[in-house]
Parts: sequence; structure tokens; C-alpha cells
Amino acid sequence: MDDEHNLKNFNTILFDAEDNQIYIIANKLNGELGFFILRLEGNDPYQKKGVNQFIVKWPRKLDIDDCHINILKDSKRGYKEVVVSYKTIFVNIYTILVLDLNHKSGQPLMYRHESFQLWESPCYGTLLSTQDFVTINKEGVNVIALGSTPKKLIKDSNKEER
Repeated sequence: MDDEHNLKNFNTILFDAEDNQIYIIANKLNGELGFFILRLEGNDPYQKKGVNQFIVKWPRKLDIDDCHINILKDSKRGYKEVVVSYKTIFVNIYTILVLDLNHKSGQPLMYRHESFQLWESPCYGTLLSTQDFVTINKEGVNVIALGSTPKKLIKDSNKEER
């Protein structure tokens, strides 16, 4: 894969069995640091045409880490999106992106959320079945509603509504 796409520093890989596609987040393309997402056909990741394409190519000259990728889907409404999260060195930002897989224009970005996150401190992010995105770090837990449902109340450990 390195030789085929000149992609290095893989951060995470996700296989979507429903659509038979592979998503790769990498930190280096053609020797340049940045944020890159490549989508490949699951049966033939080396094909030259078809599904194989870069969804995101953002040269940023900065390292990324703690990358996570999830699929957000709503079969009733017929949409499928990729939810990606990562932290960036030096700027101490944890970014959550929602990308439209069926975008017609050149820009798949639908939603972007940024929060403070020290590079040295680990952070984990995941998408829940409720379409809420949860981040866990040493400061605690954050919940971000990504779905189309109205906002809902959450009770903390003291039974207080948030």
C-alpha cells in the first residue's frame, strides 16, 4: 500500500463490511505531513479505478495521533457518513469531522468540532449507536450529539441533568 499510493504513517484502518470498503487514515503522503483519508475497495484494494480515492488530502505539516474512524448511518433517511477524530501536535486540538460519503462537490466536510487536548495526554473517541460521539481523556468524558435527533438530557454521576 505504501508503494501504490505513496502513503505512510498509518494511524488507523476501518473495514466497512456493509459496503466492503476500507478506510485508512495516514499522516504522510508523498513525504509530506498532513491528514489523509483513503477509501479502498475491500475485494481489490489495488484497483486503479472505482472506489479507490482520497476522501481527504490536507497537507498540514503537523503530526496527528489518537485517530479514530467510525461510520454514521441512518437507513431510514438513507445516508452514510464517516466520523473521524484525531489530535494534532503543537496546536493541542482534538478534532472531530463528519464527512459525507456521497458528496457531489469536492468538499465532503459536513461538520467540524474542535476542543483543547494536550498532545502528551491520550484521548479516545467513539461513536455510540445513539449517534452521539463520546471522547474520553484524563479530564473526563465529553458527549457531542451528531445525529438528527433533538438534544437530550444526560444525567451525571450525581444524578444532575446536563
